[in-house]
Amino acid sequence: MIGAEQTPPEFGVTMGLQSILEAKEILFLVTGTGKSKVYAERHNKTITPELPTSILLNHRVPSPR
Repeated sequence: MIGAEQTPPEFGVTMGLQSILEAKEILFLVTGTGKSKVYAERHNKTITPELPTSILLNHRVPSPR
């Protein structure tokens, strides 16, 4: 994917799960065809290694502002 870009990024950011789960809010962005099924599976309330993003179910939902 990055190799196909005409100007690849010069740097990236890596975050561990602890840092992500400590965030106030998480933006979960899904793009591309065929990914809606995987996104829907994330909402089945089961944390499983087969679906790494399921760990985000442990993230607390912020209270309404």
